[in-house]
Amino acid sequence: MTSQHDFETLAVLAEPQRRRVYDLLASRPAELSVADVVTALGIGRTLAAFHLGKLVEAGFVETVPALRRESGRPGRPSQTYRLSTLEVAASAPARHYDLIAEILLAAASGGQVELPLLERVVPIARARGRHLADQTAPSAAPKTRSRRGRSHRLTEVLTTLGYRPRTERGTVVLGSCPFDKLREVNCELVCGINHALVEGYLDSVCAEAELTALLWPSQADCCVVVAPASRTQLRRTPGRVQHGAVAS
Repeated sequence: MTSQHDFETLAVLAEPQRRRVYDLLASRPAELSVADVVTALGIGRTLAAFHLGKLVEAGFVETVPALRRESGRPGRPSQTYRLSTLEVAASAPARHYDLIAEILLAAASGGQVELPLLERVVPIARARGRHLADQTAPSAAPKTRSRRGRSHRLTEVLTTLGYRPRTERGTVVLGSCPFDKLREVNCELVCGINHALVEGYLDSVCAEAELTALLWPSQADCCVVVAPASRTQLRRTPGRVQHGAVAS
C-alpha cells in the first residue's frame, strides 16, 4: 500500500547523479566498489561514496560484507555494493492494482473452478480486507471501543488505503477508487471485489451489524459507500447523498 514513506523513499532517486549510480548497479551482475563507480561514471570518489550511502540508507542498495569476498590483494578488501531486493511503488492518487492481481491469482489457484469467478473472489477479498485493516491500525483497541473510536479507526483505515473518505449525511462516501482504471475493463468484477474488501475492513473495525458496505455506482467516486446498517437504500442527487426508504 502506498504510504508517505514510499514517496520519501522514491524521492531518493530523484537526484540525477544518484539515479546514475543506481542504474549502474542495476546493469551489473556483480557487486561494485566505490572505485568501480568512480571509473564507470567519471565522478569523484567522495561523491560516489555519498550517493552509495544514501542508496543504502533508503534500502535500495546493500553492502556486501568483506569477509564473504575473496581478495587477491593484501590488506583489508574494499567494501562493495549491490542492489537490494527492495521494491517500492507509489502513485497519486493512490492505486492498488497489485491487490486485485493477488486476489484474482488466489482465486485461480484455489479450486472450485465450477463457480463463477465473482463468487470465488468475494470470500478471498473479504478475508484480505480484514487482514489489511488489522495491519493498517494494529495498535487500535478491539471492537469494544466506543462508536467514536471505531469511526476514527475506520477513517484511518480508509484514508491509509487511498479511499479519501468523506461523510455525507451519516454515510461515508469513498472519494477515490484504488482500482479506478480497471473498472473500465470489468466493472462488475472489480466493484464486486472492492465491495468485499470494504466488508472485510468493516469486519475488522466495527461491531457486528453496525455499518454495512453498499454498492453505489458513481463515475466520480468509488462505487462503494459505508452506511449505518439500518439504511439499506440510497439514492443519489447532485452533490450529496440521500437516503431512501428503509427496506423492511
